[in-house]
Amino acid sequence: MINMKKVVLSMFLFLVGCLCEAKITVTISGKITNLATGEVMLSGAFGPDIIKVKPDGSFSQKLELDYAGKYYFGAGDNATFLYLRDKSNLVISADAKNFFKTVKFSGTDASENAYLAKKEEITNAMDFKAFYSSDEKSYLNQIAKLKADMTAALAKSKPAKTFSELEARDLYYMEQSFLWNYPSYHPGITKKENFVLATDFPKPEKDKINFNNGTDYAFSMSFREMTSRWVSENLPKDSADKYPVFEAVKQFDSPLMRDAILSGLQYNINAGNPDSKELYDRLTAVVTSEKAKKDFDLKLAAIERTKAGNASPTFDYENVGGTKTSLESLRGKYVYIDVWATWCGPCREEIPHLQKMEMAYHGKKIEFVSISADKQKDREKWKKMIAEKQMGGLQLLTDKDFDSEFIKAYAIDGIPRFILIDPSGKIVNADAPRPSDPELAKLLDSLPL
Repeated sequence: MINMKKVVLSMFLFLVGCLCEAKITVTISGKITNLATGEVMLSGAFGPDIIKVKPDGSFSQKLELDYAGKYYFGAGDNATFLYLRDKSNLVISADAKNFFKTVKFSGTDASENAYLAKKEEITNAMDFKAFYSSDEKSYLNQIAKLKADMTAALAKSKPAKTFSELEARDLYYMEQSFLWNYPSYHPGITKKENFVLATDFPKPEKDKINFNNGTDYAFSMSFREMTSRWVSENLPKDSADKYPVFEAVKQFDSPLMRDAILSGLQYNINAGNPDSKELYDRLTAVVTSEKAKKDFDLKLAAIERTKAGNASPTFDYENVGGTKTSLESLRGKYVYIDVWATWCGPCREEIPHLQKMEMAYHGKKIEFVSISADKQKDREKWKKMIAEKQMGGLQLLTDKDFDSEFIKAYAIDGIPRFILIDPSGKIVNADAPRPSDPELAKLLDSLPL
């Protein structure tokens, strides 16, 4: 006998999934004054949409997006989340010099988006190093206060019922994510190697969470993060597949979830992976998002463009002395490039090894160049670290951090990254060994330095 209640429930869930994940059309417009860049950005689970901004700060763009839910809106060094659904017509105004104090919304879901900006302002005010350094009791109290503050801000915004329910779940996922993070983040930040978690510290409710939930995946960044970690923890242990995540995503009903999780594999499409083309072919065969496929295309194109023997993409960046240094000006020498940033822990760990390499090859026909992907606003922080760590070689700062042409040309999405270029400006290795790897000395010793 057919159970009609189950049929109705199944149809309801199916329709909710369709509504959440069907492509949507939105219009984003407004005016951001004092914006240093000539564009704003809207980013979801896949690559960003760039919206051009006129000299007076105004902009307007109609966009087709992959799903209804939350998107990341970036304006210069400022960013907030936006709630967008089909036929949303949202108007945003702000002063980039004082974004969160001046941002205003009108049009579709204006109060909901104002709340999200307030929530982001609260989050930005947090000192996460101090937060994760707290003892267990203080940490739990801070989570409770944060959730309470955000819940109060949500109630004050008087949102629509659907948004209110979605956001309540997002705040729950935020809380659970923090509980999941603490046991590993706390000892990592405090350097407490023998840290033992209190026996009464609450465990995240992983067993109670339904991770097969496309609606929450489209709306909650915390849910996305936890889903990725849950997938990683539950990968098939007996799989012969080099990338068992292909098998793991089959458990999800949501095409968005399958596409987004598989898209994480694009970071393995790089110059250091000889199987990049095979991975590219597998991804493009199963991923349905056209925007995701364009990202894969860009990654593969970068590998082809930066093969050994090809002319290297160029740069002309500010050096620590205040003038500029170009790749062209270094012709006649090998150039070993370290792409790094002050906030990158693994990058900082390579600095002593890089200094040893510089000393070992001093006077040879090679320049050691460190290109920082720090933001322009963090120039003084960059200069301070160079001085404090007595960093040698040529120290350069990109013009647009990860949006800089040199970094995009090499498809660098993870740092540190090391590149070796020959005296004529041709690529020797687009993903060279790092200074701490003995293979680097072997490589350099094989060259006519």
